[in-house]
Amino acid sequence: ACCRAQLKRFPKYNATRKEFAQFLTAKLADIPGVKGPYTPPGREPVYFSYIVEFRPQEVGLDVPVEKFKAAVQKALGAEGIGLGQWQKMPVPAQAVFQSKNGYGKGCPWTCKFYGRDIQYRGSDYPETVKFIAEHAYLSGVFPPNTMSLMKRYVEGFKKVMGRAKDIMKLVEEKK
Repeated sequence: ACCRAQLKRFPKYNATRKEFAQFLTAKLADIPGVKGPYTPPGREPVYFSYIVEFRPQEVGLDVPVEKFKAAVQKALGAEGIGLGQWQKMPVPAQAVFQSKNGYGKGCPWTCKFYGRDIQYRGSDYPETVKFIAEHAYLSGVFPPNTMSLMKRYVEGFKKVMGRAKDIMKLVEEKK
């Protein structure tokens, strides 16, 4: 019953997610140091998650993107803007793949039908590692939130990114 009730709202909720995401992407394009997601021509995502890319070079900083992202996330958090990390490593680098415990008695890795050894290394996925380092997920880009919140997000991004160099100095001084 709960699912059926939500399905009635599905088209409206998806339309709202798209509206929020398109607004944020357009506004973030004007703020150096961050960028919204790219949508290829002919595609129409519904933005289950809204992804923000961090670009320190655009604000004149020559720092590792991980440090920049962490500092900016902290400053945005102080502005009430939640950003999180869904994946912190490539899936093959996760413990279940490293330990090869699997299900059953080690299957599928020790399954007699497979017949070969396999090694998983997160470093075998450099683009995934790079994506994780450069991106975070913005919270609340969905109903029942409103466009008013999306506008506040943009103002917060402008405020923080306008002081990105100062934020990085503070982070470095605290070490």
